[in-house]
Amino acid sequence: MAIEIKKGIVESLRPAEEDKPCTCRVGGNEIELHPDLADRLKDGDDVAISGHESENGLKALAINNLTRKKVSSIDPSNTILLLGFSGFASFLFFVLGMQNYFGGAMNLALTNLVLVLAGLTGAVISFGRFLAVRSALKMINYL
Repeated sequence: MAIEIKKGIVESLRPAEEDKPCTCRVGGNEIELHPDLADRLKDGDDVAISGHESENGLKALAINNLTRKKVSSIDPSNTILLLGFSGFASFLFFVLGMQNYFGGAMNLALTNLVLVLAGLTGAVISFGRFLAVRSALKMINYL
């Protein structure tokens, strides 16, 4: 997915409701804001927002508030924790799978192999999300 940048004045900033994220309009484009970013904006601020295009508009990953001269992004600590947990789970199930394989319990070895693949998939997705947030922050950091 490509990272896009939208620049303009914040209009119609709506706080998050029960099942809906916080939204606003920037330069005529609908922007969906993460709760980490929603409190960094006010109506009338001149901003540059980078993120992924979705069916509801741009899903913001990073904001450069040009009025207040502040740059912020989604907090990546949960993504990093998930990445570490997925990597640890993959390693653990790999070791258990090798023990079961050499011990002759092939059905357990196969189950552990499936869990290794699930852990690696989670690690790859988490790493991709982390890289997307970093690249979005880099793109608007110097505007």
